[in-house]
Amino acid sequence: MNVVPIDLPPLRDREGDILLIAGRTLEEYAALHGAPARSFSDTAASLLEGYPWPGNVRELRNVIERAVLLSDKEIIGAEDLSIDRRATRGDSPTELAPDANGRIKLEFPAEGLPLEDVEKEVIRAALEHTRDNVTRAAELLHISRDTLRYRIGKYRLKPS
Repeated sequence: MNVVPIDLPPLRDREGDILLIAGRTLEEYAALHGAPARSFSDTAASLLEGYPWPGNVRELRNVIERAVLLSDKEIIGAEDLSIDRRATRGDSPTELAPDANGRIKLEFPAEGLPLEDVEKEVIRAALEHTRDNVTRAAELLHISRDTLRYRIGKYRLKPS
């Protein structure tokens, strides 16, 4: 099985491929389920491109198949896609800013808050507090430097 390894980056790192895969998948599932040919609205396309796709292509295919099955519209809109709009790349549903004593207060919005977003903001606040000193930020968060470096990459955090 490992004669010729293929390194395929995750879908979130292949933004240019998302709409190509989504369009082909839309055609495939429309034909499979006997639905008329469909396309994505501009807002749906933007939502597809902006979502980080933690489940990779399998998640993308599931979202599109669900839209084909549940929508009878010719143009699939953002409202037809079962994507958490709070999880789109670059969005930050909450700002966690430490006060003068270094304490952080968190208020939950009515619709809730994904734990990953909270973690991302806490890491961002720790890095800001330490002026991007990863070792010191890791100490503040009680995690290893390697763990923090992994999460910085996972959330695509950039130095301030």
